[in-house]
Amino acid sequence: MLQQLKRHNYITPTHFLELSKGYRVILTEKRTELGNGRDKLANGLAKLVEARDGVEVMSVELEKKKVVCAQSQKDCENLLVEIVSERRVADEQRKQVEGDSERIGFSTVSRVYFGALPNGTSADGQIYR
Repeated sequence: MLQQLKRHNYITPTHFLELSKGYRVILTEKRTELGNGRDKLANGLAKLVEARDGVEVMSVELEKKKVVCAQSQKDCENLLVEIVSERRVADEQRKQVEGDSERIGFSTVSRVYFGALPNGTSADGQIYR
C-alpha cells in the first residue's frame, strides 16, 4: 500500500473499530444471503425428491391403467367385430325382406290389376292364389 499511495497509512484505534464494525455488518449480510441461498437450494431439492416420488407412484398407476386400457381395447375390438357381423346379418335379412316385399308387392299389384281382391278371390268369384 505504501507503493500505491506513496505514503504511510496509519490505523488509529477508532478507525480499527469502524473497520471491524463494517466487517461484522458485511459478514452478517453475507451469512444471511448464503443462508437464504442454502434454504432455497434445500427447498428445491426437496421439491425434486417429492416430484420424483410422485412420478414413481404415477408410473405404477400408469402400468396398471395400461393393462386395463389394453383389455378395454380388446373388448372394444371384439364388440366391433360382433357388431359388424350382426350388421351383415341384418343387411342380408333386410335385402331378403325387401326382395320378398317387392315380390309380394308385385303379386298384389298384379292381382289388383287383374281384378283379384285381397282375400284371394276375384270380383267374379274365382279364387286366385
